[in-house]
Amino acid sequence: MGTMEDIRKEPDSSGEPKPDLAVCSECKGKFLVEGLETETDGSYEDGYYIVHLCPTCPDGGMIEDYTMSEDRAREWNEWNAVRMN
Repeated sequence: MGTMEDIRKEPDSSGEPKPDLAVCSECKGKFLVEGLETETDGSYEDGYYIVHLCPTCPDGGMIEDYTMSEDRAREWNEWNAVRMN
């Protein structure tokens, strides 16, 4: 769902609520994005990006997916209903 740049922001200029949970593909844990440690990865040629680290995996895990909590999904549905009208 979106790029890591998008995930780092709370509602952007459109007001769209962003995913608030990060999912580690190694331990299968779900964690609030807010407060997760981050690292910068990439290269000059390919560009740099932010990587979220899993708080339970010793090596930082592998967070490759983002999703919404029930509350955030409800916020998104309300936002979308207003946008569609």
